[in-house]
Amino acid sequence: MTKTGRIIGMLKAVPALMLIGSLSACATAPQQNLENIRETQANRQTAATRIYSQSPDQIYNAAQTVFNAMDGSDFIYNMQQDRLLASRMWTFFAVFSSGWGRQYFEVLARQEDGKTAVTLGESEESNVGMFSLPVSTRFKDHLPIGGNTTVGATIGDYNLFFDRLDYALGLSAHWPSCDNANFYRNMESGKRLVFCDLIGIDDKTP
Repeated sequence: MTKTGRIIGMLKAVPALMLIGSLSACATAPQQNLENIRETQANRQTAATRIYSQSPDQIYNAAQTVFNAMDGSDFIYNMQQDRLLASRMWTFFAVFSSGWGRQYFEVLARQEDGKTAVTLGESEESNVGMFSLPVSTRFKDHLPIGGNTTVGATIGDYNLFFDRLDYALGLSAHWPSCDNANFYRNMESGKRLVFCDLIGIDDKTP
């Protein structure tokens, strides 16, 4: 076979090799275990709430301090009767693509027997592509707690938020920054942190 013939034969084989590779990838994709998903959701739901002696207004003010340290210039807020809603926008622009995204946070404070139960909710949405459109600027409330195992706030995120809230309330002398956040990432198999690893986060110390 001539050199030209060998090259043509190789080129003809490329689509088949690509198909075989894609089929192999599909065949070896890890299966999600429903029991593990339920366990992760339950652990996230437990981590999403802490009890404080401070009033709801003190909690909301401290939560705003936490959010502003994360990305103060891009946060907007909506104060409702029993909860604080917060939202931040992020964008990126590249040669052949762009992206618009928004994070939604909900800090719910419920008083009972002189204590305040504080629950954090978080959600995200994004549009990414060659001609992506901006996401909505609206707020979201009644956010789901726990999410699935790949998207949304993790056990580490909830713990990081509340440890920072402790600092903002004067209950702790230590502010955990993203420079030393592996402790929180490893709380859930090294997952990303929505307080540290998304686009546009400043990570300032109050």
